[in-house]
Amino acid sequence: PVLRSEGPTASLCPPSANKTGGGVMPAGQQTCLLYLVDREQHELSLQSSYRSEGEAIKHKKGDIMDYWVLKQRQPLIVEDARKDFRFNVENQNQEFQRSFRSLIAVPLMDEKGVLGVLRMDSPTPNQYTPEELRVLAIIADLATTAIRNATLFAMTQELASRDGLTGLYVHRHLLQRLQEEILRAFRSNGSLSLVLMDIDWFKKYNDQFGHISGDLVLRQLGKRLQDLTEPGEITARYGGEE
Repeated sequence: PVLRSEGPTASLCPPSANKTGGGVMPAGQQTCLLYLVDREQHELSLQSSYRSEGEAIKHKKGDIMDYWVLKQRQPLIVEDARKDFRFNVENQNQEFQRSFRSLIAVPLMDEKGVLGVLRMDSPTPNQYTPEELRVLAIIADLATTAIRNATLFAMTQELASRDGLTGLYVHRHLLQRLQEEILRAFRSNGSLSLVLMDIDWFKKYNDQFGHISGDLVLRQLGKRLQDLTEPGEITARYGGEE
């Protein structure tokens, strides 16, 4: 597979091949797009793309056809966008700043809902067949499994590097990042700041009010420190109340 990556997602779109050669993409100029749902922004976001010819994709949010697939949760085939009464192709092409005549698109779905949309389009009308739409749907099912596994792995890694009580990074992660930042500062002849703090009389507080109250103090302090952390900075629990 060949891919111009717009994100960390694995390659999904193969290079163009002729129809008799067994390739997924028919001959000619082709575009393959993978959009994932941005849960925070409530929109599609382009993660990966492949183009057999031309410049990189500039529009990153998906178009009316992608959102039709997202909302309807159904595959879509458009033989000729100029003749399809469901979509306003003239306004769509202006928004996309590129032209296409035919496309196939399928939703990426799991038990929780739609993860994204996988789409192929071409400037040539009648480029795709229902059989190719079914092949794209199979690829989408495989992609859904891969994306879900990658997401779970990333969440597991994140949980392993975080302290369960405070939500701060653990000691091991701090030492790893500190080594990286020291090397980065040496290479760039830059500066590095490190602040180490602890809670005064914390043992006495624990003895007087109990460890549950002490845990509440640590949890609230961890939250406050995270709120104060700027992009590029990290906050970690070194050990105990440090």
